[in-house]
Amino acid sequence: MCLYVVLFVSHVHVCVLHMHFLRTIHTTTPPPSQVYTYQELLTLARDTITTRHNAIAQGGREIAALLGTTLQAVGLAKSARAWREYVGWISNMVYEGLVGVVEASGGYIATQVCGCGGGW
Repeated sequence: MCLYVVLFVSHVHVCVLHMHFLRTIHTTTPPPSQVYTYQELLTLARDTITTRHNAIAQGGREIAALLGTTLQAVGLAKSARAWREYVGWISNMVYEGLVGVVEASGGYIATQVCGCGGGW
């Protein structure tokens, strides 16, 4: 029972980190109706990329810390099959979240460039 509770708590933390990441990267987008010079656009792009990179790096550190805490709490070896499967499950969840972010960003770009609403 303790193992399931710890795993559930870690899962909730990862979901919260994922939601925080999505909120962080989408709050840096400038309003679409404003016109920018080339230099302003480069600065905005650099700032946005830096913010997104920092959010991903911080999220990775937090997930690694949560996994370390969970591993200690359950008392398994890192080589245990159950632990490797759990880490794989968490990795897949993070991967799917990042893919979703890339798809949303691509849709936003497509909407801005051709007005096609992300239909590629």
